[in-house]
Amino acid sequence: MTLSQPEDDSPSWIRVNILVAMWQKNSSIQYDEGSTRLCRGVQAVLQTQLDRHFVFGLLLKQCGLRVFYGNRSGLLATDSWIDVRTQHVKFIQVVLAISSLPPRHLGWDQNMKLYLNPHPGVREFRYTTDPNVQLKDYGPNPSDAQWAIFVPDRYTSIMGKWYLTIRLITTFESEATEVGPITMG
Repeated sequence: MTLSQPEDDSPSWIRVNILVAMWQKNSSIQYDEGSTRLCRGVQAVLQTQLDRHFVFGLLLKQCGLRVFYGNRSGLLATDSWIDVRTQHVKFIQVVLAISSLPPRHLGWDQNMKLYLNPHPGVREFRYTTDPNVQLKDYGPNPSDAQWAIFVPDRYTSIMGKWYLTIRLITTFESEATEVGPITMG
């Protein structure tokens, strides 16, 4: 999937699937720093991707892997490291499992679609994971985007109505976060 970059070449958190932080050494200082940066990356993803419930993160050090799960209420991590030297099968299983998950299992809300207005009078709605969605479709700022939100009726999750948002009332972007070297996957 390709996505056009913003004109200023700054990184975009719009289409991040999972976060990966990598460190060369096994020191506890680097672990703490990596965990902090991963946590800030999770915050940045959730602030930017309004249709995202949660995000996975991987923290890799010289010989270990730890899996993180973050949502708007907090961050969880596996209680032990996967040693990539002795538990290489488990390491490969984790990477393959995460890489093969569908969008809803990676945290995207399937009850929200981005409203696109390609031509006057034409309404188009797409999931943000659609490869045809471009950065420009969000408008000047992701918080300016309009959304179609599905609200199921009280008897079934299949039947219901779609509603179109007009504008975002509030945003969590007021918290300034500086995120260091994290690979967007």
